[in-house]
Amino acid sequence: MKKIAFVIFSVLLLSSCATKKQILYFQNAEELNNLLSSNIFEPQIEPNDILHISVSSLDETVVAPFKMSEQEGAVNNQNSLLRGYLVNNLGTIQFPVLGEIAVAGKTRGEVITLLTSKISDYVKDAVVDVRIMNFKVTVIGGVNNPGVYTIADERVTLPQAIGLPGIFR
Repeated sequence: MKKIAFVIFSVLLLSSCATKKQILYFQNAEELNNLLSSNIFEPQIEPNDILHISVSSLDETVVAPFKMSEQEGAVNNQNSLLRGYLVNNLGTIQFPVLGEIAVAGKTRGEVITLLTSKISDYVKDAVVDVRIMNFKVTVIGGVNNPGVYTIADERVTLPQAIGLPGIFR
């Protein structure tokens, strides 16, 4: 009787195992997509962020004063993170012609609106774009290499974050 019970238990135990390929990672993917699309996160700029700000117009000569100097650009070709404006501990950047601009606590869109309105005093129909160059993701928990990772994109999904190289064994 004990042998039969052991065999039945063993069969049940072994048949309940699933390989990694059989596991469905996102069982409620439709529900998850609806939740994520309704909760789009807009990151706020913080001290020590590096912003890439580009100003353009139909006449590039009128926006030239609002761009980094050629000398800075030559140095910055070594590393794309050095090509931007560092948000200091007070939450401001030094922008050509306009001087000190408070950007901390604002979203990318709010900074674009702010700079566009200030530049419009000097340039008609200027186009401003702002990107956070050192967007950071913190990965913690039961992973191989927990820590802070700098990524190029301002939006990252959870699977993308935990799929960064070296996170899992």
